[in-house]
Amino acid sequence: MKRFKRQILAGLCGALLLTGTGCASRTDFPAPNTQPYVSGGATDSAATGVVCESAKFQLRWDDTEKQVQIVDRVTGAVWSPTPPNTAPLDENGEQPELHPQAHSDLIVTYFDPENLEEKQLYSYNGAVRDGNVTAKPIDKGLRVLYDFVDNEISVPVDYTVEDDCFRITVRPEEICDNGLTYVTQVGIAPFLCSLPNGSTDGYLFLPDGTGTIASPSALSKLGSDGSTRVYGDDLAIQTYDFYTTTQNVSLPVYGVKRGDNALAAIIESAPEAAFVSWKIGSTNIGHSSVYSNFHIRGYSYVESPAGFAASTMVVKLFDDAVTTEPLSVAFYPLSGEKANYVGMAECYRSNLAARTKLEKTDKSQPSVSLKYVGGVQQKAFFLGVPYTGLLKLTTLRDAAEMTTWFRENLNGSLLVDLVGFGKSGVDPGVVAGGFTVASGLGSKKDLRALQDYCNGQDIPLFLDFDVVAFAKSGGGYSRLSDATKLPNGQNVRFRYYDTVSRKGSASYYLLNRSQLAPTVERLTERYADSGLTGLSLSSLSRISYSDYATADAQVCGKIAQDVSAILAGVRQSGLQFLADAPNDYAAVNADYVIDAPLYSSAYNFSRTDVPFYQIVLRGYVPLNGTPINLSADGDDAILRCVESGTGLTYVLLRNYTNQLITTKYSFTYGCAYEQQRDGIVKTVNKLTNYYAGLQGAQIRSHRLLSDTLRVTEFDNGVYAVVNYGSAEAQSPYGAVPAHGYLTGRVAR
Repeated sequence: MKRFKRQILAGLCGALLLTGTGCASRTDFPAPNTQPYVSGGATDSAATGVVCESAKFQLRWDDTEKQVQIVDRVTGAVWSPTPPNTAPLDENGEQPELHPQAHSDLIVTYFDPENLEEKQLYSYNGAVRDGNVTAKPIDKGLRVLYDFVDNEISVPVDYTVEDDCFRITVRPEEICDNGLTYVTQVGIAPFLCSLPNGSTDGYLFLPDGTGTIASPSALSKLGSDGSTRVYGDDLAIQTYDFYTTTQNVSLPVYGVKRGDNALAAIIESAPEAAFVSWKIGSTNIGHSSVYSNFHIRGYSYVESPAGFAASTMVVKLFDDAVTTEPLSVAFYPLSGEKANYVGMAECYRSNLAARTKLEKTDKSQPSVSLKYVGGVQQKAFFLGVPYTGLLKLTTLRDAAEMTTWFRENLNGSLLVDLVGFGKSGVDPGVVAGGFTVASGLGSKKDLRALQDYCNGQDIPLFLDFDVVAFAKSGGGYSRLSDATKLPNGQNVRFRYYDTVSRKGSASYYLLNRSQLAPTVERLTERYADSGLTGLSLSSLSRISYSDYATADAQVCGKIAQDVSAILAGVRQSGLQFLADAPNDYAAVNADYVIDAPLYSSAYNFSRTDVPFYQIVLRGYVPLNGTPINLSADGDDAILRCVESGTGLTYVLLRNYTNQLITTKYSFTYGCAYEQQRDGIVKTVNKLTNYYAGLQGAQIRSHRLLSDTLRVTEFDNGVYAVVNYGSAEAQSPYGAVPAHGYLTGRVAR
């Protein structure tokens, strides 16, 4: 009876999916899916022993334990998805078995049609214990098939070795399922980058925000179990409660340090579909780990059907197709002095440079970047009739006046970014703000005058346009034909988050992914002869979203590739590009970066933040941090800028008005130019010599001298020691005042 009920429910769920997916059936391009499941049962497997070798690695297979091992032939270090069992002997003198999760090489998440929820399978319980694992040699490695017979799911995993790394790869189109209980996510080697709880000679690294390290301390029975998406949330997925306490992951890398060895894990393929996940501090599992989890199907939310025992009010309606990108993570062993987060950053930078056009820069580091806010949308009334109009905060002439004053009073270099100068201000209206400056904020003549002044003073000037979000049709764009689609064929409506307000807002449309390149090309052509020298495409720098009306754009597919090509075109047009809080693919194409992260999300497992983002990119693109005057603790944010060699940033507006109290921008009283300018000059001038000495410099080392004292050394001899403590502290370079810093240069 139970089986019959399950079949009926599965049929109803299948009918729901068929009626809901609409245009997601892919009439204009193929819809790749998983393969039909056929149980092969236990078959002959590779013999125990060495399967293959490279110059640095030896790949071994234990057919009894169904376990892969990678041996570093130089250091002798052994890396395996199953960590070594270091649990103490029990009262009978026997060693307890590893927890099934820690003993699993794979986590498979599948959709259960009986209760319309996702559930997880661990390879140890679901396949290894029953002997449903086979291994076959392949070129440079081994293919291991994990067969979850009870759930009619099988997943082949390729383990391969190269000269400098080893890889683990899953190809979604080769996964098999029965079409009803179908695979939605794959977690790769969840305990390869792990440590036993209580370890004191290592840590886990997560790329959250600026970067954070976690100690494997026991937290509770369940510990902290979570994930954060690489390149930020998929904006095409509806959110019903919008808030943000987290930082984005901008770099697809994570790792572990174990004594004198470390492992840098780089998500080389399908990073857009990946999450950096963690299981930290669980006393039940006994190990803490960080790993990559890939979503292979897109989805949208629908209300739970009446009568179904779903645990939530809404359920995920999954797409018919799976991503075609291989899910691949490369693991680079590090040893000796390189076995730390600095070594991981250098490894990732080398990998990034090999795949992109990342090159050292000859541009000077701006001491400060000034982000001027042009206008915001405000609701008002005319003769009792409500309307929405543009509240003017800073005109182009105001911007010229402000820039002139700062140039005359600042000793250091500066950069200017004009944000919210389009027809709808910082709020999305028509695409790209109508490709023009709002008439109330200035004319072409005003823009050229400001640009001419900046050119004469060597001040980089950028005009920002939002080419991603829009609220209404206009300028040749329609909400009906140019909006991104959900898997069920509906237009995407999302709640927008911007780096000016730090808040969400009313819902908007996303521009169809196929329209992004033509839109930016139209923008560059429009300003090619205007005298403008730089564009700031802030929303394009930091976003990731799916589009189920565009081939290969499901599960955020190829967003990095698409945006990289678009930004390369901007620079080829002769315009400079300013990236705002960018993901790595935007940062490597940028002339300057602002809103570089200074903090992590401060999860409960975080031991301390480290400037990993800056270690990777400093010296390759000038970096300015998140706005000091919008930070919860401006003094602390300044210390973080000094620690990482990151320039300062301030958000300013010329004409603050109490009318802002009725908008989401009520906080902007802290951005009033008249109240902020003297303090900005005092702070920046104090650091002028420090930033001038950092031109083109990379971070050579970063050390945590204590919980509150750390030192950064650059490759040109400049150093910075920062004390976050409440008392003066001694360092190798001298005494550092409480909540202060010490900078200088060693003789070379």
